Amino acid sequence: MELGHMKEITMTEANSSKTYYIPHHTVLREDSTTTKLQVVFDASSKTSSGVSLNDISIVGPAVQSNLVSIVSRFITHPYVVTADIEKMYRQINVQSAQQNLQLICWGDQPEDPIKTFKLLTITYSTATATYLATRTVNQLALDEESSFPVVEDFYVIDIMTGPRQ
Repeated sequence: MELGHMKEITMTEANSSKTYYIPHHTVLREDSTTTKLQVVFDASSKTSSGVSLNDISIVGPAVQSNLVSIVSRFITHPYVVTADIEKMYRQINVQSAQQNLQLICWGDQPEDPIKTFKLLTITYSTATATYLATRTVNQLALDEESSFPVVEDFYVIDIMTGPRQ
């Protein structure tokens, strides 16, 4: 909640439109130095009607090049720079009309009352997550390209489209 990834909602809000509660559980890794507690979501879990969120989702086409082509482009240059987008999925908001399809129940302690939360950002395990995240990054690159021109004789290896000068 502090990072803006979800917000608590009332049962009235939850029941105001079509909803899907994403089953989830935690994985505790006490030996990890970065992520001790990880929440694992299962958007493939079937509802009482026999349909899951992933069953009704439109996945979208592959936007990213295949791994062999990405690695092949890496070995053709003497220097390579890579980057990682921290919490990439969690930095991309889902349309408000779709957020009720990403509800979870949560209680901090076993004795606490269960609360309902709406996930506001792309959620791991949803069929659309990879496409939405990759397509968003690609669109941002296109939108901002004129603000950050490529230096002459510098090659950019774009995981979406391949090399360009």
